[in-house]
Amino acid sequence: MNCRDANAIPIDQFLASRGIDPVKVRPRAKWYLSPLRVEKTASFKVDTQQNKWYDFGIGVGGDLVTLGTRLTNASVRDFLQQLEQGKFTIASPGPAEPVEVISEWSIAKVKPISHPALLAYLKQRSIPLALANTFCAEVHYTNGEKVYFAIGMKNDSDGYEVRNNFFKGSIGKKDITTLHKDPTRVVMFEGFIDFLSAQVLYESLRKCSAIVLNSVTQLPKALDRLQVIAPRRVESYFDNDEAGRKCSQDLREKIPDAIDRSDLVVPHKDLNELLRYKKSLSIQM
Repeated sequence: MNCRDANAIPIDQFLASRGIDPVKVRPRAKWYLSPLRVEKTASFKVDTQQNKWYDFGIGVGGDLVTLGTRLTNASVRDFLQQLEQGKFTIASPGPAEPVEVISEWSIAKVKPISHPALLAYLKQRSIPLALANTFCAEVHYTNGEKVYFAIGMKNDSDGYEVRNNFFKGSIGKKDITTLHKDPTRVVMFEGFIDFLSAQVLYESLRKCSAIVLNSVTQLPKALDRLQVIAPRRVESYFDNDEAGRKCSQDLREKIPDAIDRSDLVVPHKDLNELLRYKKSLSIQM
């Protein structure tokens, strides 16, 4: 990969794939809490038309390579190699305010997952295709004349939470996803990839009802849903990071008996990282 290839990747999709979500979304721009520093008011702008970024707090901007080298403290050569191989992570700035969305996205087609790029993504994540197709679909969506595709799980507002190698976001209204099975036990996850990972890792969870937050900012909606379900047991499998721990703490403040199961993934960041690690061990054996 060279700089020209890297700079063709949409910056907003690059940020989203690293767990950095916008606070405000406009037709031509997205605003973020700066990933380069700590702030409480979003002043980091991504121009989605020109594919450029600018941090008004420090007066610096540029293209994706310029941003990537700053975020990773890597040389241009190392960043391009890391971007191609997917071997680095970028720390999320933590939970943001609820996203204000003015969306031009629209769903063009929903079908079983079959695109080679999405099959490769599932393989990379160690998620079986049959399992993914049970809960998700291949979603084709448009923005103007451009057509994109991703793996999507429907949320409770009939929108889709979508993921591929470069994009993590919502098409339609943002909401939690509730999966109804045994109502006496509800297990909770930050995102649907972790939900799918749990289905692989823990057979006992396959019979439970589940709530996928689709963003830690959606916890209040999940709490409202839990009041309706009224389960005897609530377990959270949130990420082993600052945002996940804060979400677990907020959950226990409202439901003191809620069980925090993030200890299961230590020293990994999340359930999918744990699943991929266990998969690598089985291949080595």
